[in-house]
Amino acid sequence: IATIALETGTLPSLEAKVGDAVEFINRQDSDVTLVVSGLGIEMRLPPSGTQLVSFPESGTYQFYDATNPEVTGIISVSE
Repeated sequence: IATIALETGTLPSLEAKVGDAVEFINRQDSDVTLVVSGLGIEMRLPPSGTQLVSFPESGTYQFYDATNPEVTGIISVSE
């Protein structure tokens, strides 16, 4: 399981394999509404909240904080 820490102002990029699970962890002091484009996922994470997301197909998935959509990250998924 790869982990992405959601911290104020930054969202990192990550490489994963098809079927891998990625754990998102909210390290901010307030709720985060995270959107994962290409999967149709929108999730609300409270402070210290976590969520696992699996990637069933190869491709490039953008994720972002719906409150601050200019802050984005990329997950590149390969076979």
